[in-house]
Amino acid sequence: MTTDQVSPPLLLGSSPKGGDTSQRAAQLIAENLGALPHPGNADQKGRIAALAMFNTKTLPPDLAKAVTATAQMVGEAIVNLLASNGMPPTEKTPQQPPEPPAAVALCAHGHPVALTAKQLNNLKAH
Repeated sequence: MTTDQVSPPLLLGSSPKGGDTSQRAAQLIAENLGALPHPGNADQKGRIAALAMFNTKTLPPDLAKAVTATAQMVGEAIVNLLASNGMPPTEKTPQQPPEPPAAVALCAHGHPVALTAKQLNNLKAH
């Protein structure tokens, strides 16, 4: 694909809060390009994929502003690429954090087992 064949961008700007899902996805990508969290795989633990060219922490303000603008453009381009290929970002309801353990018991083998309040309430007296 040549530059004159590039589809027009789906995003005209971004706002960190509000806006549509595509804008928020592009902003999230842009804000994390300097240190992308990689989930890992069967062979490796999760780790940070550091892209130093997008780390603005030690840059002078003018250069940091330019790098941030480039990161935003890259985020928008990634979202556009995905959406143009049938994979638009979708809204996902955040998961509730797991219930903290209310007690620790020992299993039949002597290993500690964390029990939540709900699990404790469901235990039947013997």
